Amino acid sequence: MTVRTSAASAWEFGERYDTSRRFVSPIANPPRLNSAGSGKNVPVKFSLGRNEGLSILAAGSPTSAQIACPEGLPVSGPEQLTRSTGGLSFDAVTGAYQYNWKTEKSWAGTCRRLTVRFREGSTLTALFSFK
Repeated sequence: MTVRTSAASAWEFGERYDTSRRFVSPIANPPRLNSAGSGKNVPVKFSLGRNEGLSILAAGSPTSAQIACPEGLPVSGPEQLTRSTGGLSFDAVTGAYQYNWKTEKSWAGTCRRLTVRFREGSTLTALFSFK
């Protein structure tokens, strides 16, 4: 049986692979709240189950938005594009991608939701509390 989607997918071609997308250490997946220093570089590591190249992020991704601590309810307007201190990389030894997220000093005492959107439509979300 063929599953039809709006775009070509691995399912249409009979290919099956691990689509588990998750953050890896040092980033904890929700509902855990990650602690980070404001104004610091945060190494955001995640796994896609395999190396899918470096053109995996959707345009304008990743983004972050302030949230209420610790419930995770939004308290700010639209999400803002995050800054990187080195772009996206892939470590073949660990099988993990890394995005170096440059945080703002003004985030001290607040919480934020980091959202990583991928070109194929899926997302990863992590929650942070800033010191």
